[in-house]
Amino acid sequence: MNDDSTQSGDVATPEEVAAQDDATADSKSPQPPGAPGPAPAPGSRRGRRTVLGVVAALVAVAAAVGVGRVALEQRESGTPVAEKPWAAPAPEASAEYGAERGGSHYGPLGKLLLPLPDGYEEGPDVGVWGNDVELTGKEAREMAGRAYEGLPAKERKAALKAVEALKVKGVGARTFQDRYDHDLLVEMQLVQMRKSGAKSLTAFRTELLEELGVFRNGPRIKGFDEARCFLPPKEKGQELDLMICFAHDGDLMVTMTAEGTSPLKTKDAADLLRRQLERIATPGEVV
Repeated sequence: MNDDSTQSGDVATPEEVAAQDDATADSKSPQPPGAPGPAPAPGSRRGRRTVLGVVAALVAVAAAVGVGRVALEQRESGTPVAEKPWAAPAPEASAEYGAERGGSHYGPLGKLLLPLPDGYEEGPDVGVWGNDVELTGKEAREMAGRAYEGLPAKERKAALKAVEALKVKGVGARTFQDRYDHDLLVEMQLVQMRKSGAKSLTAFRTELLEELGVFRNGPRIKGFDEARCFLPPKEKGQELDLMICFAHDGDLMVTMTAEGTSPLKTKDAADLLRRQLERIATPGEVV
């Protein structure tokens, strides 16, 4: 865990999320991300996790479609699709991590992720990787390949090609939960890729959930107008609630998932996202 204590799609595939839920719903072992505190009635918990699984699946498939759509729009408008070969900027001697003007970030994703905030403790593991995760670009692409295994061959090939075009350099994720009540669990994820891809995919994921017309709007993030948060439809008597948020900064795509007892502490979660975005903000772009 990062030693900076002054400061908080989720890297598991949709299939892995669902498998973890089924395997641990009635277990007393540590729960996967999205299960803070004492577990409620199994039916209620599985219902909430199913909604999150649907969201993750929609976003995962839509991501590849979105990349293709953006490329098509660029071709039709005459805008060149190709970019200069992408490479991570060289770190400056004066800092371990940060952002340059133009949106390129340098340093380990573990440093760019929000450190464990005051009042929180380490959360449950992210899949099989632990609660503090850094994956290489190769590992992330292999994981994406597994997520698309259920698609028809033609669509799977197109999806994998789209993922390759993003030039993913790495994925970082960290989980933490409320230290005292265990009623809020948060997973923060950063994916480093082409700047155009981070912007386009964030916009596409946001548009997707807006157009479905069934998700509740979460709180807005002060100073970061493009960041958006969504909650599933509210169910009578629900014991758990969850929220998923999308944002980007330069070559980083940011996803935050928060889950806890209902009513969910959406303002607390939104504040953690704000602090994460401030940590990675490109110089001169924070409102």
